[in-house]
Amino acid sequence: MAKNSKPQATELEQYNSSRMHLLLNLLPIALFSAVSILIVRAHYYTGPYGQFFWTEKTDSTVLTDFFSYNKMMCIAIAAILAVLVILFRIALGMRRPKMHRVYLFMGAYLLLVLLSCLFSDYRYFAWWGFKERFEGTVALMSYMVVLFYIIESVDSEKAVKSVLWALAASMAVLGILGLFQGIGLDFFRTTAGQKMISPNANLVSGGTVWDAIEQAAEKGELYYQFTFALGDVYQTVFNINYVPFYLQNVLPIFAVGFIWFWTDSGYKGAKKILMPLLAIVLYALSLFSLFKARSASGYFGLALMLFLAVVIFRKQLKKSIKPLIILILVTALVMGICSDSWWPEIRSKIFERQPATPVEPGAEPDPLDILTVDEVLTGDNWFKMTISGQTLFGRLENGDFKFEDENGNGLALVPDNAAGEGHYNFEEPRYAKYTEVYFAVQDESFYAVVRTNDHASQTVREDGTVPEDKFTMWSFRFADDKVYFQTPVGKETPIGKVDTFGFEGRYRLGSGRGYIWSRSLPMLKQNLLLGNGPDTYCIYFPQHDYAGKYTWQTFLTVTDKPHCMYLDIALGSGVPSLICWFGIIASFIVLSLRGCLKLRGKNSFLEYLGSACFIAVLCFMIVGLFNDSSVSTMPLFYTVLGLGFACNFLLGASEERFRFSELKLKKPAKAARKA
Repeated sequence: MAKNSKPQATELEQYNSSRMHLLLNLLPIALFSAVSILIVRAHYYTGPYGQFFWTEKTDSTVLTDFFSYNKMMCIAIAAILAVLVILFRIALGMRRPKMHRVYLFMGAYLLLVLLSCLFSDYRYFAWWGFKERFEGTVALMSYMVVLFYIIESVDSEKAVKSVLWALAASMAVLGILGLFQGIGLDFFRTTAGQKMISPNANLVSGGTVWDAIEQAAEKGELYYQFTFALGDVYQTVFNINYVPFYLQNVLPIFAVGFIWFWTDSGYKGAKKILMPLLAIVLYALSLFSLFKARSASGYFGLALMLFLAVVIFRKQLKKSIKPLIILILVTALVMGICSDSWWPEIRSKIFERQPATPVEPGAEPDPLDILTVDEVLTGDNWFKMTISGQTLFGRLENGDFKFEDENGNGLALVPDNAAGEGHYNFEEPRYAKYTEVYFAVQDESFYAVVRTNDHASQTVREDGTVPEDKFTMWSFRFADDKVYFQTPVGKETPIGKVDTFGFEGRYRLGSGRGYIWSRSLPMLKQNLLLGNGPDTYCIYFPQHDYAGKYTWQTFLTVTDKPHCMYLDIALGSGVPSLICWFGIIASFIVLSLRGCLKLRGKNSFLEYLGSACFIAVLCFMIVGLFNDSSVSTMPLFYTVLGLGFACNFLLGASEERFRFSELKLKKPAKAARKA
């Protein structure tokens, strides 16, 4: 029996060490981490969006996505390939899973995500994700599958370096794109770039998309008009805020890699020059994109990165003086070049906070000097508006319409003949300053429209001129003993009470995060178990809170993400799933404390890289408090996390294993040979 098994064992050993095996291992990881983030390609689709009152889209509206859908599909393909490779290994008895306890957290998280999708009221969106995001159950399950695959497959220093080479190639492309975008030469604004990101589909009006691109170019125009301003660095990741977010993952690796390549004596000849040069160039390109993205949270992550690096590598600083000086000089040079981007952002956030307007002694400020719409509600034959603290009710009783204040007193109206028939002003000064009303009857429905004169609260310009008049129309329809608010997109909805928590008076905190979080935190009460379904946040957010939106920005705003990675997880798949997700990260932290963070002085590449991965994960976690997960950022995070696990396993840090009594795998070939 031993003689018969010996040739098989030899073949397996040869295969395990072959280049083909290494490439087979790398392919799913490369697709997941290095290829998916590069994809920018038009995808045309429709979906059941017509059911929502806050969007003008119908079920037949053809939508176009450039940055998310095809990334999601690439991530899913990588996960499928990973599963096939794992099944192939099991069939050949090539290896057993590591069975670390982190897999329990990963399995529990996967189960909760799947259950939240199955029990969601919007299963279509929970499975595929919402428009422009596409981070539904398919994407979340793929993340976990590939994370498991990376931990299991990156089983040698050679495999680790292969993954890093794939990442380096991807980051080089992104860095060059970001560099040219930052200096106003956006590749995607060229004819070739627009053709590359679009299939040559036939147009209803005749011709093809590529023909239309060329015709627009002849006129000096762009066929595809992105929302990014010229000079914005968005690379391929949809949102400029995502650039510094994902770069938290790679900057520590490039910086630590530069130090390693500089100080390691294992590199000779041309490699001794080329390897540190490659690392410092990638570091500089990434740093340029980070500073150009103008994100305060990204700059905070960079500062945290520096602090953690000093703490972890404090014993190695003395023997790394030269590369450290070079890193500092390169960082200072890039900061100087990008000072027109990052300095205004820092200055506005820290040094130019607007102090409260001083009030002269004995003078009482007029509460009507600042226009706010504090509340809007509808009910049975009535609506309520509170404007700058002043409440008015509109009621229709027995065919007669009237306005009342908070005490039930009638509010008299004066016809505004200059504005036209049906237009009125309030006699009461408390309301007259900001509001006008008019009425209409159409299709057996009665309409009452309140117009807020937004310009009344605007400050007079320095040259003495008044800003152009701005108005907002609040239209209410009375029908079937109910009142409906007409939304900015022409649809209707009743408006109920909106739950809020905290941030009162600080809605503009963090570019509106104060407002978004104040409405998102109360949503946790309905997500204590399973959540509403992955990527359904936009559906469940109180989009009918037009008063709140108006006060902090504009009621045309549709809030589609919580701007906090952890709220996104908890509201999508439930609070328990967030706890399991934190369990995955906690497992990595504990493992790192046992392994790579000890830095035993052996000058080990795995120790250095594992420590860099630890820094990257922590920085990403902190910056994740202010940023959303997406199919553009999360694959790189899970790749770095998986590499961190792999480095620690290779360093022998894991002692926590568990066994499934029912799990039976074929013995590996090596054991069979010894038999």
